[in-house]
Amino acid sequence: MEGFLKTIDLLEGKLLSLLKNYQKLQENNASLSDTNRRLLEELSHQNQKYLDLEDKFQALKIANTIGGSKDDKLKTKQKINSLIRDIDKCVALISE
Repeated sequence: MEGFLKTIDLLEGKLLSLLKNYQKLQENNASLSDTNRRLLEELSHQNQKYLDLEDKFQALKIANTIGGSKDDKLKTKQKINSLIRDIDKCVALISE
């Protein structure tokens, strides 16, 4: 009977140890999930910024290739930038 009680005590100790480890792993998993979610959001934001900059770069390239005087280029750049701002506003309204 005494051996049986020792076995039960040993089993209980191991079970408690496993439960503690399980709780620590759950907390660690939750923390890693939060970090992963935050990093994915940041990556998405950075990708959007990259795409916006790429669009602006393309617009500037187009504006620079248009012939004419410097005054014409400036007006063209201003018009393109105005159009880009309007598009950005529309995209922001759509994404809300």
